[in-house]
Amino acid sequence: MNQIIDELSYIITKYSKSSEFIKVDGKPVIFIYAIESYERGPEFWLHLRKSLEEKVGATYLIGDTRNSNYLHVFDGFHTYIELNREIMKNLYVFYNTTMKVGD
Repeated sequence: MNQIIDELSYIITKYSKSSEFIKVDGKPVIFIYAIESYERGPEFWLHLRKSLEEKVGATYLIGDTRNSNYLHVFDGFHTYIELNREIMKNLYVFYNTTMKVGD
């Protein structure tokens, strides 16, 4: 876990001051892929998030999952190459009713 925290801290410290770096409300946005690999559950990522933010401040984390068990950990979800239209429709309805969408 420490290596991941160090690497994400480096990226945020080194690059997030650039105007090209994605930010939400001035906070850097980090997309994390394959969050459920290596049996890394929500508590792993919650601990990582808290440690990361202690080092670099508030950060928006976007997790590569559709698993609602991670709602309390990440600021948003994305999926990599989701091609099933019905799944995407159901996912939109789910997120639209359980998460804040827009302002």
